Amino acid sequence: MGSEHLSTSNDFLDLERLPRRIAFVGGGFISFEFAHFAARLGEGGQELTILEVSERPLGPFDGEMVSLLMDASRDEGIQVRTGIQIAAIEKHASGLTVQMTGGELLTADLVVNGAGRVPNLEDLALEAGGIDHSRRGIGVDAGMRTSNPRVFAVGDCAATIQLARVADYEGLVAARNILAELGLNEGARVDYGAVPAVLFTYPQYGMVGMTEDALKQQNIPYKKIFGEKLGWPTYRRVGLKHAAYKILVGSDNRILGAHFLSDCASGLVNTLKQAMLNGTSVQDLYWQNIMSPYPTRESDLIYMLKPLL
Repeated sequence: MGSEHLSTSNDFLDLERLPRRIAFVGGGFISFEFAHFAARLGEGGQELTILEVSERPLGPFDGEMVSLLMDASRDEGIQVRTGIQIAAIEKHASGLTVQMTGGELLTADLVVNGAGRVPNLEDLALEAGGIDHSRRGIGVDAGMRTSNPRVFAVGDCAATIQLARVADYEGLVAARNILAELGLNEGARVDYGAVPAVLFTYPQYGMVGMTEDALKQQNIPYKKIFGEKLGWPTYRRVGLKHAAYKILVGSDNRILGAHFLSDCASGLVNTLKQAMLNGTSVQDLYWQNIMSPYPTRESDLIYMLKPLL
């Protein structure tokens, strides 16, 4: 009850001033990024709260690294509350009241829906085309074909990873397969095994490959190198207190997953993504990065990898 009082991400971006009390419903990308934006762009004294129904936020990310990011968020004045179910949102003259199922109340000036959006499929007449779909989107195979082999789906309407560059990649794969049916080139398949993702908080959380939780669940043997609250010059000179890393390596000494908390995580993630795509061993990756420009975030990779040599 009261969903009409929820603001969307578009509403948040259109604000001329940030209100003092903001609650974010859902502990995913949008809520964390917007909360960190608000913590830095506000006028001070703000009350920022993320409300997540699960036992921890950011489910696709590594649990240990998420805990470190939550510590960094708390230092920024962002309260992250888990295991929260919302019963109602009511509007009053003094603002909005979020009522939890246990009866607890949270007062806010703005409540933002950060729980994600569903694909806009209603006007596509998918049933008429015999195209299977669900709340997550249209089902596709590795060639981006739907259950109707004459129809392809890519990007946000497809039940795949919702990232901009992934959508670009899917579009290219679909185009190549359409041309392949005309005999104009070879077909292609999407490989989601090394999709990089960056959460634009501060510090940023960048990851590629598998999480430690997933490796344990699938009984995949691995070695782990991990560090937190890094005092390396790259971070000490900018005053970043919550830098951390986790690199997961298989029995063949190739990267299974990599996770970084950094003020600039994209370069680190992209370097590890290329290593995964190329099947580069830890030893070769170490030697290839010794001459990285110093002091950059990428130059720190040799410190991270050395224990595995």
